[in-house]
Amino acid sequence: MRPALAVLVLLVASLAGCGGAGGASDGSSGRTTLTCSTVVGAAGVDVISARLTCHVSGAPASDTAFDLTYHVTSPGITPATLTPVCRGTLVNGVGVCQQMYNVVAPNPIAPASVAGETTPSHTALGPVTPTEIDATLAPGQHL
Repeated sequence: MRPALAVLVLLVASLAGCGGAGGASDGSSGRTTLTCSTVVGAAGVDVISARLTCHVSGAPASDTAFDLTYHVTSPGITPATLTPVCRGTLVNGVGVCQQMYNVVAPNPIAPASVAGETTPSHTALGPVTPTEIDATLAPGQHL
């Protein structure tokens, strides 16, 4: 009788995880996440570069792409949106984009925030603050 009870408990537990209230239709945790990092370094005598890399997960499985904007939010300046957008492809709710941005010094490139949406569902992504990774490059090296 105990093995039958254990099987019944396992069956009920597995059915409970099959998309009841709060379950996501794409099989994910139901929460779309965005994480980003920037590698910041000098790209020339008076040019600062940032390579933005963002990862999306948990997006609806029917979504095929996402677009993100990079907003410089440095204190004491007018916030600026840098172009082009960071565009990525989604496969089964997961995707990555990478985009390079350059500004002429002394304009800041960080701190920044990143936000956007997936398509075609328009699921909101962010805003998040990218983790900044300092790049100390040898002369002649580029991001």
